[in-house]
Amino acid sequence: MIITSWNIRGLNNRGKQRYLIDRLKKEKPSIMIVQETKISTEKMREILNRNKNMYEMMGQDATGSAGGLVIMWNPEEIQFNNWISFPRILTGTSKIIGTKEEVIITGVYGPHTQGEKENFLQNLKALRCIIPGKQWIVGGDFNLIKSSGEKRGGLRGTDKAMEQFRDLIREQRLIDIQTINGNHTWNNRRGGANQIASRLDRFLISEQIMMKDVFIEATILPVAGSDHWPIKMEIDIKQRPSNKPFRFEAFWIRNEGLVEKLEEWWKTSVQSGRNKMHTFQLKLKEMKSKLKKWNKEEFGNILEEKKRLEQRMEELQQMDILEGIQEESTKEEGRILNQLEERRKQEEILWRQKSRVQWLREGEKNTKFFHKAMVQHRQRNKIFSIKDHEGKRILQHEEIEKVFVNHFKNLL
Repeated sequence: MIITSWNIRGLNNRGKQRYLIDRLKKEKPSIMIVQETKISTEKMREILNRNKNMYEMMGQDATGSAGGLVIMWNPEEIQFNNWISFPRILTGTSKIIGTKEEVIITGVYGPHTQGEKENFLQNLKALRCIIPGKQWIVGGDFNLIKSSGEKRGGLRGTDKAMEQFRDLIREQRLIDIQTINGNHTWNNRRGGANQIASRLDRFLISEQIMMKDVFIEATILPVAGSDHWPIKMEIDIKQRPSNKPFRFEAFWIRNEGLVEKLEEWWKTSVQSGRNKMHTFQLKLKEMKSKLKKWNKEEFGNILEEKKRLEQRMEELQQMDILEGIQEESTKEEGRILNQLEERRKQEEILWRQKSRVQWLREGEKNTKFFHKAMVQHRQRNKIFSIKDHEGKRILQHEEIEKVFVNHFKNLL
């Protein structure tokens, strides 16, 4: 997961808007926190929609021509809900799609005056009381430094807000993530003795995240058009392996001898339980184990196999370019083309079964659509039926399993 934070210093002109969209397309962050937009959230949504951008957003309006805070996210990677909004603080509960990880994401845009800074820090403490114990990531322009060492030039000394900021980090058990390619994120753009630079932008994360098997790295990004440099944090929480539920894959039925093989396994099983039902359960468990082994031997990882075949095809064609077309290589290319076509059909069926889309046909080769639809399905938790390229209905997982259970139950 990549999170980027940037004080953009206003999105009032088309040049800045285009620049932001270009960065989203180029860097593809999972989440982007933008401060000092100087526009309304409605205007921000218009910018994203006008540029046909895939990102979704939540935000706080600017006050006049000042302020404004937005959190944008890629809905194919992150799901957000349960929003909480305090002045200059925006918080949502995020879930990383495809995992069980739930993380509270908070974007901040700290105030400039001393009294407002104290209220700002108190609000962060109050927010933690609302979401106690959960994994927490806070990012943005805090307009605060922890020590005089985070500032270069200008007046350097301690103040009450600086001490309160350190207390907040310590009391809330937050870790200040250091950037690996520099320290200062803000510069007054002046030269010589008049130059002032500070570390105003940062990411703070809760100790619970650091206790996991996790990779974290933060960097300062070069940028034009603002006196703040964006900061990017890459965070990868390693997932513990878990037992995947057994699923009957629809592409298995492309193997003509599957039903005969299943009947053979069932009849030759020597499983014996306390009664008929227990024996039935033991045989089903054995069948599941044999199906998994058969799938690995017969199909393997169809996505990796397809990639391997495509690489081999490129190698053969490169040889044809350098050495001329040879009869032996032509025959191998034909074999690989047939294998590739079969793998592609299997991949389409695999994604269709996962996406449960009923109206697209097998020959359309919209694999990316099926993958996207699968992700959206997991969020909506809806169930659809599936049809093959001839319009015939392919059974759902539950129905397929029911058919085979009934079939082998009759063999008892």
